[in-house]
Amino acid sequence: MSLEMTAESSIGYAQRSLFSRFFATMLLCFVVIMIGVGGVLFQQFDNEQKKLLMSIASEYQRILNAHDGKKLSEISRNNPEQLIELHIAMFKVNEDASLGWISGSRFSVDNIELAEIDWQQRSWTALFSAPNYMSLLLNGESNFWLVLDLNSQLKLKYQQWYWIAMALASLCFIIAIVVWRLINATLLPLHKLASVVDKTNDWSLDSLEKLEVMPDDGKNTGLQVLHVSINKLLRRLLATIDSMENTVDAIAHDLRTPLARISLSAEKTLSNRSSNTNESAELHHALSDCAESAQQANHMLSTLMGIHDEASGKYSLETSVVNLNKFIKETASYYQELAEDRNIYICTKNLSPCLLTTDAGRLNQILVNLIDNALKYSEAGSKIRLSCGELNAKEVFLEVSDQGIGIEPKYHQLIFKRLYRVDSSRTSSGYGLGLAQVSTLCTTLNAKIELSSSLGQGSCFRLVLAKKIAR
Repeated sequence: MSLEMTAESSIGYAQRSLFSRFFATMLLCFVVIMIGVGGVLFQQFDNEQKKLLMSIASEYQRILNAHDGKKLSEISRNNPEQLIELHIAMFKVNEDASLGWISGSRFSVDNIELAEIDWQQRSWTALFSAPNYMSLLLNGESNFWLVLDLNSQLKLKYQQWYWIAMALASLCFIIAIVVWRLINATLLPLHKLASVVDKTNDWSLDSLEKLEVMPDDGKNTGLQVLHVSINKLLRRLLATIDSMENTVDAIAHDLRTPLARISLSAEKTLSNRSSNTNESAELHHALSDCAESAQQANHMLSTLMGIHDEASGKYSLETSVVNLNKFIKETASYYQELAEDRNIYICTKNLSPCLLTTDAGRLNQILVNLIDNALKYSEAGSKIRLSCGELNAKEVFLEVSDQGIGIEPKYHQLIFKRLYRVDSSRTSSGYGLGLAQVSTLCTTLNAKIELSSSLGQGSCFRLVLAKKIAR
């Protein structure tokens, strides 16, 4: 099963797989039953024909023992009805060893090999060997043979077996329809639940608010109980997210207001300089620090709120077709002037043509953060290399590598946490939120972010994206 399957399609696949296994088992049982029915049917037929032939042979043997061959021939010619009805023919071996028909059914004896039958050793499976005849020798002065033709009667048995198979196949077909409907009805709550899960995977809280509510009236059974329980859980989760959002909004409002006042007051005071030079310089320096700190706190708070909104799925995806190599070149062009000022070369020669369907705005935020980090931790005279291309038929990659200070392997997972900064990077500006935001955006885009780096050897961030984002 493909990893890109939705929850609802995977439930459908499981349902079809379950029914296929049931149908295969039923088909196997049908074949075994029909073989068994055929065995019983033809074995019974074989026994009946043996008894019939031996019964007629016993009657004719008594006549032969009581009289002679001429009398037997005369009686059989005068009363052929019984032999004809039972598909039996009487033959006599002539002096030239040829067979002469005397009475009964008429059929060709060219392919008949007359031989004494060991009735104890003969198996019913001999019915399926051609030609299908039974022969029995009458003991007397003349060699008389009774030959039973099984062909016409075997056709009737085959027809009987065929109609039994048709009836059983019809029954199996009806059972298959009933079982399919039962499986579909049983798994219906799971289908609804999977549909809800798929909607929540779209990273839209609106889908949670539109959940179909199944009444918990005590009549729900089986998987319906699971559907109701998870439905309740999702609604509680929605209520919790709403509560968290309200709390974050309140905190943001309460913090932003005093921060804005500090910033405005500092800027106002800075614009009105005192005549006392020393006092004015100290006041200017203090207020500058105050204004800068307020702006940093405000920016950090805005970034934290952005990460929170992204993680909670507040905004839906806006997908479009993106020409990745052109997209990277355009984004990199915004940093060319800054890079030249720092004597850092941004290389875009390793960009291969590739298209993907994704959210261009979110992808831009990821790329901006990665390039910004590369510039921040690269030395003058170093190079930042941007590359992209196709990994396979379903995925593309994007790489941002630098020749900066590098990151020790033990910190590779930690740097994606909020507000975490490696000790060696604390001398640089920042809040430790850029890579946390990148990680959250990657989760939204169903992308993977990989880091290859060691201390003093630079860093390479590799982003793996699906060509078509799974909604």
